[in-house]
Amino acid sequence: MHYLFENAPKINKKGIKNILSFYESGKSHFQQILMQDVYKIEFWITVGRHAQDISHYTYVQLESMKKQKSSKVDNPTRSSIV
Repeated sequence: MHYLFENAPKINKKGIKNILSFYESGKSHFQQILMQDVYKIEFWITVGRHAQDISHYTYVQLESMKKQKSSKVDNPTRSSIV
């Protein structure tokens, strides 16, 4: 596992499945844009070009998630007392 993906919250079986399906949908989307905008073979359709089915995190969000995860591991009794 590469250090870049060390604290990525979506790296699990479901996340990998989503990445692969996003790759396939993105590939077909780029092919449509290529045919419409570059080759001008197909009619230009702009509906749905800004649709996003991905989650994104900022560095601050990832750091806070990392701190929360480490605090749960460090102090497992703290949550049971509260």
